[in-house]
Amino acid sequence: MPIPVAIVGYGNSARTFHIPFITSLPDLYRLAVIVQRPRTPTSTSHDAKKAHPNVNVVPDLDAALAALPVGTGLVIITTDNASHIPYAKKALESGKHVLVEKPLALHEDQVESLENLAREKGLVCTVYQNRRYDGDFLTLKSLLRYDGQHPSALGLPTYFESRFDRFRPIAKGGWREEVDPHTEGGGMLWDLGSHLVDQIVSLFGPPAMIYGMLRNQRNQGPVNVDDDWLAVLSYPDNPPFAGDFHAPGTRLGGLRVVLGATCLSTHVDAEQPRFRVEGTHGSYIKRGTDPQEAQLKRGWTPKTHGEAFGVYEKSEPAAVRLARLTTCCTTEEPATAAKPPPLAVSDIPILPGSYVSLYSNIADAIHAADDAKDAADASDAIQRILAVNLSQIADATRVLRMIRQSAEEGRTSSARNVDEYPFHAWRVPELQYESRRLGLAVSKPKTALIDQLRAFYAANPHVAFPRAPPSTASLASPPDSSEGFEVVQMRRAHQTADSSVEELTSNFVSAKLTRAPPKKPRCKSLKAGKVVSSSASDTASDTASDSEAAPALDAGIYSSEANAIDIPLADAIRADAQLYRRVLLLEPIPLDELMGLAQRAGVLSGIMTKDRALMRTWLDTQGICFYEAEL
Repeated sequence: MPIPVAIVGYGNSARTFHIPFITSLPDLYRLAVIVQRPRTPTSTSHDAKKAHPNVNVVPDLDAALAALPVGTGLVIITTDNASHIPYAKKALESGKHVLVEKPLALHEDQVESLENLAREKGLVCTVYQNRRYDGDFLTLKSLLRYDGQHPSALGLPTYFESRFDRFRPIAKGGWREEVDPHTEGGGMLWDLGSHLVDQIVSLFGPPAMIYGMLRNQRNQGPVNVDDDWLAVLSYPDNPPFAGDFHAPGTRLGGLRVVLGATCLSTHVDAEQPRFRVEGTHGSYIKRGTDPQEAQLKRGWTPKTHGEAFGVYEKSEPAAVRLARLTTCCTTEEPATAAKPPPLAVSDIPILPGSYVSLYSNIADAIHAADDAKDAADASDAIQRILAVNLSQIADATRVLRMIRQSAEEGRTSSARNVDEYPFHAWRVPELQYESRRLGLAVSKPKTALIDQLRAFYAANPHVAFPRAPPSTASLASPPDSSEGFEVVQMRRAHQTADSSVEELTSNFVSAKLTRAPPKKPRCKSLKAGKVVSSSASDTASDTASDSEAAPALDAGIYSSEANAIDIPLADAIRADAQLYRRVLLLEPIPLDELMGLAQRAGVLSGIMTKDRALMRTWLDTQGICFYEAEL
């Protein structure tokens, strides 16, 4: 049965970006209610009742909730930004699923509160981030995708520029250009920036550092309402990676993202600069905006124009219909500093845009929630299906807020403060669960567990904080360690989440055996007589396979003795296939078993108390789970 829909507001957003998709999917949705202010004889706005004579038009949200049938239903909120949170909360409390126009909120705490309410109710609550389904962005995602076997066309991204510019030298007015950005979400940062930041967070997670600039460039309207903004987002350094066209063990600087929008970009809309992305293997440049918005404004819908919707028309110039892709070529001769690899340039077609896919995804999540046995089961089903989840929206909201804060303070801001996260309120079993899930040591006192978790999240800012301590039911089952692996996967162009343990092995080696704190001084190895670094190792290069150099280890930051055992001990663990698999699965391993391995490998005697302490230190630095007493 189609899901009954109530649309709150009947402005341009509702008429252009929502109703066309609701009516294009009659098997999934039924437009039942529209909220529009009562009209007067002098009203000049569009008349909802005239345009939709078979739809119930009511004056406010309360009337809309009362008019929807009992049971499932979707409330779409397209009103001004300040009303988004209170309207969404009221709809959820009434037992209805919710879709809200961007921006959902002006502070991430509001998003998290709404997310908790939706989870408690077992309801869908999401945001209309339709720009994730722009054709040029879908094309870019496909070029960045890494399937675990074949590298992405662009390789590891190093620079990402995304803009959404317009040429509007005269302000058109309206509340978006007039209301206060701090309290009502006015200005271009909250408007267009919500899309650009969401795309970045959906690809790479939140950044480590943020620098922002805002201004009212046209000097029209309130001076604090921005019409021009620029943000630079910095991500952590990348881990060492295989040679290819770079020296083995090369450590690149972290990804740098530049986002911006202005109203004084003197290009026609179709030729505005949109994307410039540089990677270790290639680059992607795209001009012009996605065609769907222009098509919707002309009255096109997926229902009326079928496969032509979301596709550039042949009359568009090639510079707009196509993107420029440059890739490194593979040659028989190895690349050198004097002779870098040759480059191939081609113009590639853009994938069709598909805003309608967002609505199809929401319908799938709603049906899954309605079929669930209880709210908890419904919440789990929603999280598995929903493409735009509120955890990502909370991260994006914080980034937007920090861009404005950086601009106002005139300094670079940290994207988050790990010291503010309330790990101190967690119980020891909860801290141990989270540590094990991330592949960290668990045999530590509470203060040490808290310190290592804070260090981990500080070093990996793109990994989201846990929303709450693990539940009692979760503590009874092994933790999901996939997020620990994602630390590396996200930096390696997003290997798919369902990869097997075997596919993750090469990446895991580069991450798990180099997780020691980076700021302590390194000591020289007694065995090799050289500084052991995660960026290079003579020993590692001697034993590397043709496809990937074996990683060097960071264990030696604590002592010279630890440096002397790291390579041979790591080699011994990798040589034992069963033991290595247990390490990958974060299974706690008896310390005596590991001491026996070290003794057989001739690394440690296994007898002296000093040797056991050295082993504990090394295991802690590598995040390998172990225990000394029977569990």
